[in-house]
Amino acid sequence: MCQKFDFEYFRKAKLTRVGVHNPGFHHWQLFLCPEDKYQNIASRIRQNNSSLSLHHPFIVPYKQQNRHHSSLFLDALKDRREGSFAWLENSLEKAVELGAEFVVTHLNHGEGVNNMATARKLADEAMSRFAELSRSFKIPVHVEFLGYHSVFHDPGEFVDMLTDYPELSLCLDSGHLHRHGQIHDRNPYDSAEKLALLVGSIHLWNISSHDEYLRRGHIPVHPEHCVEDGYLDIEKILRTVLAMNRNTTVIFEPSVPEGTTEEYIREGIEWVRSIVANCAASR
Repeated sequence: MCQKFDFEYFRKAKLTRVGVHNPGFHHWQLFLCPEDKYQNIASRIRQNNSSLSLHHPFIVPYKQQNRHHSSLFLDALKDRREGSFAWLENSLEKAVELGAEFVVTHLNHGEGVNNMATARKLADEAMSRFAELSRSFKIPVHVEFLGYHSVFHDPGEFVDMLTDYPELSLCLDSGHLHRHGQIHDRNPYDSAEKLALLVGSIHLWNISSHDEYLRRGHIPVHPEHCVEDGYLDIEKILRTVLAMNRNTTVIFEPSVPEGTTEEYIREGIEWVRSIVANCAASR
């Protein structure tokens, strides 16, 4: 974690969903910032020469749209898709202004057309435009793997698409990967192996079940989580990814459920730090 970490400020941002900032190792990822405050927020959290990335949607609200409208790239209506592209372009503009290293975007949040052929066609078009925007703004785009769409959720589909675009990488989210496995009866470790070569960044949080997800959101990763209790093996996922992409940017994306302490979050971060160090030493 960055050396200066204001836990109360972090917790408030998580609860209000305003100016959300997620820590990495001397890195911050910014999300959901007001137009009139994003520069101050970025300045406050960017301490000790920490690097920065942005998560789309960055500016919220945006032109009377809410967060739900930010990633409708698989929507049947062209106007909705175009609205999401315009919003993503704004996020990339802000990323260049702030000197961010990359921008993460979702392809969808689970909604969109239910016909596989149409969904794949729209996804191909979206990837092509993501790559075009990346070239135009000269900043990498990481497409987050979300497995909630009814038909377009197979890791192999993401691999097929992203392989064609060197400007694009994958953001592998440990919690969403686990939820994908639970929803679609897939092995998350097999999925991670398929996706690992394309990973440029990874979001870390954990969950044991759909019920816990609804009650507590993104559970901070911690060494006490047991696979036998339904949690994902975070170390196994990290080792799989880092074996193929040692420069993957690690970002912690926890909620702060009631009763969660700064110490608990820090313990998980230091545990992951030791795993990353061991992976680097074993090469």
